[in-house]
Amino acid sequence: MEPQVQEYLKLIATFFINDCLYGIDTQRLQEVVRISEITPVHHSPEYVLGVMNLRGRIVTVIDLGCKLLLKKLTVETFSRVFIVSWEQEYVGLLVDKIEDVVPMEEDLLRPPPENVSREQAAMFRGVFRTGEKLVTLLDLDTTLHLNRSSQ
Repeated sequence: MEPQVQEYLKLIATFFINDCLYGIDTQRLQEVVRISEITPVHHSPEYVLGVMNLRGRIVTVIDLGCKLLLKKLTVETFSRVFIVSWEQEYVGLLVDKIEDVVPMEEDLLRPPPENVSREQAAMFRGVFRTGEKLVTLLDLDTTLHLNRSSQ
């Protein structure tokens, strides 16, 4: 018999951008892929790396570091693209390195720290602790909505 995940727990896929640990709800995550050929899109915002072909499906790839108002990411050996579903399409999020999938209790989620800019804080659902690590949970809808509205 499979163990049941308690209803108040969410599974969070965690990853690094620069040296900070971030996470997204695994229910939104379709898959994690290695970087493949990315075709630039002219006149797109700086955070849009371009598009990639994922088994016949065209996916827009976003530099998540740049989108979160951090420094632009450099594609390295451990870089990956998180493929997420959003409004009936797939979007790729470039991250520095994947970490783990961890459980999160909803009631342990805390607001973003006050030293985070208002623009950045709008993209975060909050922060939570897992073991000795602090994870910033992304608000994927807000982050991607801001993506679409600024194009």
